[in-house]
Amino acid sequence: MPENYDFINKLFEKYEQMMYDVALNILQNRYDAEDVVQDAFSRLINNPKVISDIPDNEKRFYLAVMVKHISLNYIKKKKSHPLENIDEYGELTSKYSVEETALENITIEEISQALSELSALDYSLMYLYVIMKMRPSEIAKELKIPEKNIRSQVRYAKKRLIKILKRRGFDYDV
Repeated sequence: MPENYDFINKLFEKYEQMMYDVALNILQNRYDAEDVVQDAFSRLINNPKVISDIPDNEKRFYLAVMVKHISLNYIKKKKSHPLENIDEYGELTSKYSVEETALENITIEEISQALSELSALDYSLMYLYVIMKMRPSEIAKELKIPEKNIRSQVRYAKKRLIKILKRRGFDYDV
């Protein structure tokens, strides 16, 4: 498994931005594009032989086509299950965001304890991104990490923090 981890990690470092650009070009929404890239890498993690058998000079093309197809399927799926426009319900909207409401139900001590369970890198990412409200480019400079990796590392650190909070009985996504 460690050899697969290194292989997928190298693919991620080399092609993640290109894959994100392809998805963003099709979907025109950065969150959807991030989801598609994550989906693509999940598929690669579950079946690394698919990409490892492709010659190096063709991997970029294969990954671009893969992301294109996942993006197009994502659009089809979204069209078949359209979301209602919540703004039509005017009076039902709150002046508080879900995050603000969730944070009212958790103490600083609970957050601090959950943060202390994160790795040093995850803790730093969460502190700089959430507390200090730094942009990915600023975080990259601060932590000396390639900027192209920050966005996904923050997303994964958030998921790990949420998992810790849920394990502690906190049910809201923050």
